[in-house]
Amino acid sequence: MHKLFTEKAKLASFIVVLLLVCCQCLKVEGQTRMVRGIVYDGFGEIVIGATVKVKGTTKGVSTGANGRFQLSIGSSDRILVFSSIGFKTKEVPVSGESDLKVVLTESASMLNEVVVDGYGSAKKADLTGSVGSVKMPDILNAPVKSFDEALAGRIAGVQVTSQEGQPGSNIEVVIRGYNSINQTNAPLYVIDGFPMEDPSSSVVNPINSLDPADIESINVLKDASATAIYGSRGANGVIVITTKKGKVGTPTITYNGYYGFQQSNKRLAVLSPYEFVKLQNEIDPILTARLYGYQDEWKDYVFDPEPYRGLRGINWEDQVMRSAGMYNNYLSLAGGTDKTKYSASVSHINQDGIIINSGFRRAQGRFSLDQQVSDKLKFGLVSTYSDTKYYGTSTSSETYNNEINLLFSVWAYRPVAVNPSVNLLDIPNDPEIEQSSEFRFNPILSARNELRETYANSFTSNVFADYEINGHLKLRVAGGISRGAEKLIYLTTR
Repeated sequence: MHKLFTEKAKLASFIVVLLLVCCQCLKVEGQTRMVRGIVYDGFGEIVIGATVKVKGTTKGVSTGANGRFQLSIGSSDRILVFSSIGFKTKEVPVSGESDLKVVLTESASMLNEVVVDGYGSAKKADLTGSVGSVKMPDILNAPVKSFDEALAGRIAGVQVTSQEGQPGSNIEVVIRGYNSINQTNAPLYVIDGFPMEDPSSSVVNPINSLDPADIESINVLKDASATAIYGSRGANGVIVITTKKGKVGTPTITYNGYYGFQQSNKRLAVLSPYEFVKLQNEIDPILTARLYGYQDEWKDYVFDPEPYRGLRGINWEDQVMRSAGMYNNYLSLAGGTDKTKYSASVSHINQDGIIINSGFRRAQGRFSLDQQVSDKLKFGLVSTYSDTKYYGTSTSSETYNNEINLLFSVWAYRPVAVNPSVNLLDIPNDPEIEQSSEFRFNPILSARNELRETYANSFTSNVFADYEINGHLKLRVAGGISRGAEKLIYLTTR
């Protein structure tokens, strides 16, 4: 009787402890809460991509395209830390608030920078609009063919994406999010005072033909005040580019060059031949037995995956991709006197693609001249010529059929052939696929035998004349010309 009472007492104690643990878990569960909010800058514009973290922890999120965020915090989390490129880091206490409105201020070290807008140059602290400036040493340290590739992650509110993984493909730049559904969201580019609307959509693409080493400064007008300068063309933001000019002094020769390698470090994990045939057996045992099995003494098909264990298959990604070289050579000459300033530069860039038989090449030359004709008259000239070539099979499809995509074939091809005497690397189609309903083609033969080359050359020349009427009024007459041609060569041998 005493033993039975002892067992019941133990059981009751266990139940009490279990209930206490459950209550404690429910208590801890109820101590977490959701904090939401929106982040603005000093001009009332939303800040996209700002980082919101719980102080002292790694928990955090980023603001979305509407500047809003939501973050789950615990009872011991008291302070949120807000940070973004070009802004001061701000700490906000969250004792009882659940909906925050946070205003970030620009870094004081950037307010004295001189920026260029549509009216000339001014101190950043004197501007009433939101302007982002790019540190040119950061651009020059990035091994890219054009400056727009290096803009990614350097200016708050500016999104940079590549339209295609192929070398030489256009870069999409979006400021303050997408403003239109069926029209362009590209900003207005102003190079040395001459506007160029969405250059990626035309044959003459001055962005692709401008070497980053020739750029003196890049300023981004991000808010609606840009329309006061450039009208409706500046509704998607304005990127103002000033190129390098000659300076007073002895002639200076500058050389920049680099050489490096590119490779795809993040590869997909693919099935081995043993894993592949086992998966096929789970999908369709009868067909798998006919394709990968053998006939027993009763002429029945039997599947045994063991012969495929340890067998080395084809990793198509390793076959199609490679370590690709890239180099750039840049040479410039600049100098001048009080009356005449000049600069000239040539550059050559060659970028092999990580997909075999693909790449990009550009040869470019540029010349600028500033001549002080008299005390009141000044003349200027900037001319640029470039010759580009990009080639190779496109890595993505422009149609609605994803099976035409080169990388679809890379990832969808089987790693082992049914017939051991068949080499899948040398035949155009998978012999076990019904070709009438399957468009998959050998990706190695596609990359090697398709000749896809695009040649383009462009010439841009801008001239201006400034006449000083008096100390407060100046007349500028400017004009420019842009010409280009493009030739596409497409040939396939299969």
